[in-house]
Amino acid sequence: MSLNADEAFIEWARHRSTDGCSASLTEDSAYQSGLSFSEHATQAKQRFVDLWNPVAQQYGLSQRTADDI
Repeated sequence: MSLNADEAFIEWARHRSTDGCSASLTEDSAYQSGLSFSEHATQAKQRFVDLWNPVAQQYGLSQRTADDI
């Protein structure tokens, strides 16, 4: 999902570079896709750390935050 977000934001940046930044940010479908993919990726990362951290604590491993992933 993070990769999909990155790809969508790259597509959005290409749109912005060719339209002279005249189009509305919120109307660009690539930008909206990037936001959606990013939100889903953030949720998945949070679910992972919610599962990881108790195991990490039990075995003396480093705990993580979603931002670390």
